[in-house]
Amino acid sequence: MTNDIAQPLTNLIRIKDVCKMTGLSKSSINRYEGLGDFPKRHRISKGCVVWQMADVQSWIHKKLAGADTGR
Repeated sequence: MTNDIAQPLTNLIRIKDVCKMTGLSKSSINRYEGLGDFPKRHRISKGCVVWQMADVQSWIHKKLAGADTGR
């Protein structure tokens, strides 16, 4: 049995890592997120927001699959 709370913190990534993974700028990520076309950020504290790595990876795979099919 796995405990979601016990997942390693490496599954949470900051904006610089999201930019590296996606090749997008901060403003593009903000725009896509605002349009509902990007995973939601999670506010950890006043000055810290993170994304779940699995959500970002899933988004990338969906985009690549769409590009392969011409969508």
